[in-house]
Amino acid sequence: MNSIGYGDFRIDLIDGLGGRVERLRPEAGRPVPVTLARAGPAGAGLLEGRQRQLDQAWSAVAGNRPIEFAGPCGQGRTALLRHIAAGAGARLGRPGVYLTAGDDAPDDLLHRLVGEVYVVDRRVKQTAGTCTTLLERAEAVVVLDELTGDTDRVAAVLRVLPGCAVVIASDQPRLGGYGDSVVLPGLADTVAAAVLRHDLGRPLTAYESEAAARLIAAVHGRPLALRQAAALVRTYEQTLATLADRPGDLDRLSLGGLSSLQRGILAALALLAGVRLPGDLISAITGTGDVAEALVELRDRGFVEQRGDRFGLPVCKAEGYLGVLGDYVSAGSAAREIVDWLTTRDPGSEASLSAASAALSLLKFGAKRLGWDAVVQLIRVAEPVLALAGRWETCRRILNLGTRAGRAIGDQGAQAFFGHEQGTLALCQDRTEEARALLTEAARMRESIGDRAGAELSRHNLSLLTVPVVTVAAASAPGRPAPARRWEPRRMVSLAVATLGVLVLVAIGVNAAFKNGPDSAAVVTASPTAAPGRSPATPVLTTGPTRTTTTSAPAITSPTTTSPSSPASPTTSPTTVPPTNLSPRLAPSRTEFPGVDVTPGGPGTVQDFVVTNPNNVAVIMAAARVDGSGAYTVEADDCAGQEIVPQGQCQVRVAFSPTTIGRHIGTLLLADAGGRTAAARLSGTGFALLTVTFTGTGKGTVAGGEADCGASCSVRITKPGPLTLTAAPAPPGRDVTRFANWTGECSQFKNQPTCPLPMIRDTTVGAAFFLVSDGRAGVAEKPGG
Repeated sequence: MNSIGYGDFRIDLIDGLGGRVERLRPEAGRPVPVTLARAGPAGAGLLEGRQRQLDQAWSAVAGNRPIEFAGPCGQGRTALLRHIAAGAGARLGRPGVYLTAGDDAPDDLLHRLVGEVYVVDRRVKQTAGTCTTLLERAEAVVVLDELTGDTDRVAAVLRVLPGCAVVIASDQPRLGGYGDSVVLPGLADTVAAAVLRHDLGRPLTAYESEAAARLIAAVHGRPLALRQAAALVRTYEQTLATLADRPGDLDRLSLGGLSSLQRGILAALALLAGVRLPGDLISAITGTGDVAEALVELRDRGFVEQRGDRFGLPVCKAEGYLGVLGDYVSAGSAAREIVDWLTTRDPGSEASLSAASAALSLLKFGAKRLGWDAVVQLIRVAEPVLALAGRWETCRRILNLGTRAGRAIGDQGAQAFFGHEQGTLALCQDRTEEARALLTEAARMRESIGDRAGAELSRHNLSLLTVPVVTVAAASAPGRPAPARRWEPRRMVSLAVATLGVLVLVAIGVNAAFKNGPDSAAVVTASPTAAPGRSPATPVLTTGPTRTTTTSAPAITSPTTTSPSSPASPTTSPTTVPPTNLSPRLAPSRTEFPGVDVTPGGPGTVQDFVVTNPNNVAVIMAAARVDGSGAYTVEADDCAGQEIVPQGQCQVRVAFSPTTIGRHIGTLLLADAGGRTAAARLSGTGFALLTVTFTGTGKGTVAGGEADCGASCSVRITKPGPLTLTAAPAPPGRDVTRFANWTGECSQFKNQPTCPLPMIRDTTVGAAFFLVSDGRAGVAEKPGG
């Protein structure tokens, strides 16, 4: 049976039903022994042309100072990072670990890193604090490739890795002021020429040497472009001279030489970009037989990467290939093949984890491309695999999506399964009230549809929860639950009487509840986070930035009238007795989320809200919801079904993940069981990043909408709708410049001065300006294209 341990619990995977939790004996729940793996490979080999960057990396690593390498797709980021991870052991005697980070939550990254640095006796998920301690003790060199998100996300990752040297790479700088940022250049001319000769397998002729020099300059020494060019020349499809004149056509010309089988494979890998898959799964997705020979050819031509027996495609190349090869693959068909493949495999195997990662990649396309049925099926087969792999934050994220999908198609069985799995994880992580609510509802739904085995499993997990607890607000810091105490029978009777009193008061005073006005809205405060490199007293791992807001609740007074027997006339005077019919409070009543990049696969941002019960009696909270823009979702709701004591608090987390550019407005709504509601206004902006690069010997500008670039620049585009860019050469003076051509996303418009862009994601365009003549030398240059 597949199992994973966590603290005093063990989760056993019951096929088709979900996880069964068992409480371990005290001796069985002790920390699992771990053994430090060897320091790393004996040597990392030679990496041509990157000695300066390696020296920068080793200097930063020696001082435990974070460093990043940023550069465009195909610039050699991955080769550099893998070299650093492999060389850490030989050079520093420290374990080096390379991971493709993507958008994994910090908690999941920690678990994966510990699994690479240590040998663990059995499958177990360590707590985040234990993982941090183990990595710090090992002084690990953590190398994270394709790390997504903004500077705040990078800071969140750094916070959980104190004592480690961290090296990251991505398409653009993300480290901010938290470390050293290095823009990775192309290869120097001599090194680039050596790469061409190596991949050609022969020396260059005199005629080819001149063309090679022009090609190297045209592609700015980008290693991937050089590999593609060498492959085209090696197979006699093109010459270096032709490619030097048409550097922007390298991808198209390379694709033109592929067979139908190779195109289908490349399309499938582009659909699942960032995931390395075994050959038999690629064969299943493409519906072909043996793909080994075709994969090797694609690797040799610079299209795909191979690591062991797995093949994959960098994320940055996916969109371009799908635009050309989209007809060769269907997201829905790929989803069905992955579901069928995982259904017959051991969920605890490495191959199944690769397939589950492929499912995650497909889920980013959403219901519009896959359909809600496919979303449900993918999550049902992928979530158990990810749970056994310890990637529990990812599980929570997709289980929330699965619940929405189950509701959309009316699949109560799926809803119950996903609720059971959410409750099981909450149980193991001591989120007691959340676990109780989820498992109770899962058992009820399973019973209602005749799933007796499933209902029994949910009730079994529910039975492991402790009896209800009373929290004391004064004993805890704001936003955190107070220490728990077991209920005694006398307390339970007292609470029952108090609850009955609340119901009577609500029935009598319902009109007064509506007269409290906006000041009675629930108070929401954001939880502060620690600075990078320092651990907070209670770690709170988030997938995005958390804003810190301090809000003081106003004093609560209640009007009372003097007794009729008093000699004084009836008057109203304030008292300090808290009322029993106020709505929960939220503060701030409105919040502005940081801007979020709408490019698919990018991370969103989150805001934590603390809900306060202002009454003098306990209340039961209903589930939070968000109205308005679909960019907002309730990511975590610790209030739902929970009893909040007087002046007690609970927490709700709202995620902002827009898919369209522009302003997004929403409303967070909360209510208690008595129907009293509170609202918070949500606002945020979705943007796409427009990157403009300039090449050539002349000067000019590229402008349009929010962009106005006189040199290479990056601009956030926040206004929805198409964007038209105009390239204009510098005004003539002593020097005369002309606009030559567009590259990147505008390359189809060639030498036209304007380029319309849809701007629905991050976009890179290039503009080439050439010096036609100058005042000193007359005609100076021949553009060559």
